[in-house]
Amino acid sequence: MKHPANGSAPGIHPPFGSNDKQFHTTGHFGNAIRGISHAHLTHNISVVYRISDDVLELYGIYTHDDIGTGQPPNVRRQDSWADRWNNSVSEPFSTSDLAPSPSKSSTATVASKQSSVVYTPKAKSTVPTITDRVLPLVQRAQETYPQRNLLSKYQSSNMQEFMTVLAGEVRYLQSIRRDGGRLYANQLEYLSILQDIAKIVSR
Repeated sequence: MKHPANGSAPGIHPPFGSNDKQFHTTGHFGNAIRGISHAHLTHNISVVYRISDDVLELYGIYTHDDIGTGQPPNVRRQDSWADRWNNSVSEPFSTSDLAPSPSKSSTATVASKQSSVVYTPKAKSTVPTITDRVLPLVQRAQETYPQRNLLSKYQSSNMQEFMTVLAGEVRYLQSIRRDGGRLYANQLEYLSILQDIAKIVSR
């Protein structure tokens, strides 16, 4: 609130820590939206914003994995978020609105201005995408059988490659049975989740 320009206007105000900076202009976000920036609130959570002249646009608060900047990076997810941000509609407000009024406390001024900020995304289809339906299942599978690293495999592959990964995971579990072994409860649940994912992807 004290120095709102930060990474989008280097040299004008001190940044919000050393990790307040613009996304690389050659990256997916920087290519899509000129001057888009992010500031770390924690080691894994950033606020994404952009400043044009003295107009502040807040896109949201995300983890690295949310927007595909984790390790390994998820280029598909970065492209998806760049499109969402590009297609969003907001009611920007001037950063000068955040400056303390001489007659009022800065806290009261900021609070009154923040209450009037409205962010309205463009109307989108309510039909969930394949990613919207698959990702929660992949996350459940990761929690159920973390040794298989399914989430990492999902993030580093496209959907066709991921189908191959799914088939390999099913074959692995079937081989345990074929060799006379029994699947543990978590492995049985993992197999069930894999089958649910395959049904969604193959439709």
